[in-house]
Amino acid sequence: MLKARAIILAAGASTRMGRSKPLLRKNQITMLEAVCEPYKSIDISPIVVTGFNAPAVESHASSLGIMTVRNRAPWRGMASSVRSGLQHLPPEAELVFIHPVDCPGVKSSTLSLLASSLTAFSCALAAKPVYQGKGGHPLILARKAWMRMLSDRRLNLRSLLAAIPGQVLRIETDDPSVLRDLDTREQLQGWLEEGGEFRTTDYTD
Repeated sequence: MLKARAIILAAGASTRMGRSKPLLRKNQITMLEAVCEPYKSIDISPIVVTGFNAPAVESHASSLGIMTVRNRAPWRGMASSVRSGLQHLPPEAELVFIHPVDCPGVKSSTLSLLASSLTAFSCALAAKPVYQGKGGHPLILARKAWMRMLSDRRLNLRSLLAAIPGQVLRIETDDPSVLRDLDTREQLQGWLEEGGEFRTTDYTD
């Protein structure tokens, strides 16, 4: 696991949510913390990519002891944030998770399963979790895959996976959280109904 890293995508403007998603709280835990903690529990170091609202998100990440990288052009979309994170991976990294900050709750055992599965199949370049037949987050990439994305700026994650269809594993899990995607107020409310209080936390530089 020490040769795996995780890129947490937290650069978005949260326009549909109306509030900064990384700093939203449920049961006194921010969304950013909820996404990062399962990685830390299995000794995988997260790298948080910031963009819009960067100072506040970076301040919070620093309080958690988590490294941040700022995407200077977040308006260019997710691919620009992915590249910002990939460019800061240590040379010893062999696997990297790509995890949007608005997909909290994935179990550490699911992360371990994805990493061990991708490692076990030397011909595979990527893996994604599946729950009841539906693919979810996070995606995990082998070095050859992310180096391909860095070398060809026309590629985003979707086109990268389309270019290697026979080398992408679909790993069935028992973890429904891999399908969670809190993009809108309605989706957030659905999560709130599972229990717990969720609110915005204010952080300063």
